[in-house]
Amino acid sequence: MLKWLNRIYDTYVFTPLAGGNGKIQMEEYARTALLVQTLYSAYLEGKGPEQLYPDIYWIMILTAICTIAGMKHIFKKDMMHTNNKPPQQGEQIHGI
Repeated sequence: MLKWLNRIYDTYVFTPLAGGNGKIQMEEYARTALLVQTLYSAYLEGKGPEQLYPDIYWIMILTAICTIAGMKHIFKKDMMHTNNKPPQQGEQIHGI
């Protein structure tokens, strides 16, 4: 029984969170927290006839998800290191 539960945990929880590198990073934690919060809020919102959350709440959650997905492409290691190269021999340093 324990092997079966461990396999289910690995297949449906750990592997999707860990991504390709096999380690869970802050980005995956943030995505999971937003997913759980979105599902729970949608459940509470649909449970009764009244509106519990304002419209801006749903817009903010969608914006947070898009921001987390977009930041990965903006802050790649390759892009961060290209602007910080030391000047080559014979090259002038601007601003000095």
